[in-house]
Amino acid sequence: MLNLVKYVQENKHESLHQAFWIKENFDLTIAMQPLESCITTQCPIQFVLDLISSKWTILILHELFLGDRRTHEFLDAMPGLSTKILMQRLRELEKHQIVDRRVYAEIPPHVEYSLTAKGRELQPVLAELRQLGIRWLDQDPCDCPMSLPAHVRVLRWYEKVGDRLIGEQILSPVQLTDLQQQFGVTRTDPMVECYPLTQKHITFFESLTGWTLDLEQFDYFLECDAI
Repeated sequence: MLNLVKYVQENKHESLHQAFWIKENFDLTIAMQPLESCITTQCPIQFVLDLISSKWTILILHELFLGDRRTHEFLDAMPGLSTKILMQRLRELEKHQIVDRRVYAEIPPHVEYSLTAKGRELQPVLAELRQLGIRWLDQDPCDCPMSLPAHVRVLRWYEKVGDRLIGEQILSPVQLTDLQQQFGVTRTDPMVECYPLTQKHITFFESLTGWTLDLEQFDYFLECDAI
């Protein structure tokens, strides 16, 4: 009993009743270790929440889940967002390897931002938060890319006769902007359909895969699988 009272005093429990309940249900030595760890180390949940809770960050991620973006495209999509704040948010996301920044040596030069593989890990987490928010707000759901399944793009090749699948390779990492340019689709197209490869695509996809593609022997398709 003395040890229990000492435990209560040291841990500032409001009552002996609470301490007895803990004593009966948990091994105190084991139970206190996680609590001490949470106090003395950085909480991983709080770390993620702090990273995405700054004003505009969720909306910036919203745009990036739709595709790669240039600075002016962020600003056009989010009236009220200043260039200074946008740069601050993007630098923070880039610092944590959530966003990738690509500089194109063109005249005039331009910069594009895209989500990294690490950044896309946020999608299922944000999708669950979205569902919780919809329930709590009691409102109709909005159209949001966070609710879409995450995708992986795969190069597959088939027999020309019989359409039997011969092989496949996941394309990672690959920039959505590069694929949009290759297939001549708009920058707002998430490219989740099936796209046949032609001769003009061969050099690009050979550089991605490191393989020699033979259009005379196989039919190649860029496909998108939900994960």
